[in-house]
Amino acid sequence: IVNYRKTGEPYYNLLEITPVFDEQGRHINFIALQKDITSEITFKQEILRINSRFELVTKKSNIGIWEIHLETGKIVWNDILLRHLGLPSDFDGNLIDAWRACLHPEDRERRTKEIEDLLSEKKEMNESSYRIIRYDNQEVRTLKGLVIAERNENRELVRLIGTMIDVTEAQLAEKKLKSSEEKYRNIIDNMNLGLVE
Repeated sequence: IVNYRKTGEPYYNLLEITPVFDEQGRHINFIALQKDITSEITFKQEILRINSRFELVTKKSNIGIWEIHLETGKIVWNDILLRHLGLPSDFDGNLIDAWRACLHPEDRERRTKEIEDLLSEKKEMNESSYRIIRYDNQEVRTLKGLVIAERNENRELVRLIGTMIDVTEAQLAEKKLKSSEEKYRNIIDNMNLGLVE
């Protein structure tokens, strides 16, 4: 329950109330324990605020997120990641197998090696771009992935956390820009040589 101090500042109490009965089973009184849990509640509220901001940023930035707990084998992901891979929103299969199957054949060996380096302590983090073939429409897309290896004090791998963002359009725009720059550079070079009037 929420109580208020004399200053008007709220604080949270956890109440445990136990009824006491006599030998005949008649209720005779209560024993109540009261604990101030303001710091725990404040901490939980702050975690919820941080999570809410993080979810908003990832949604608006179109960032797919995944996490693998190595000890339990539990895998968590968001809907954006499923959209990037072209998987249905109700997907409940093995995400690792689905991701591997999506990898473009020409990038599969390199990307698999990068992940293996994280698993074998050669690296703590990997960031790279690679191509996939989407499940739903077989479209080739380029993803930029970041994977971080979290280890315990004994250097044992605890979990992998990763993000992926679709950079296909950005790469196409960059190629067009470079092509235009080359065209204009050739025109200027030709003008300097007197080939263009």
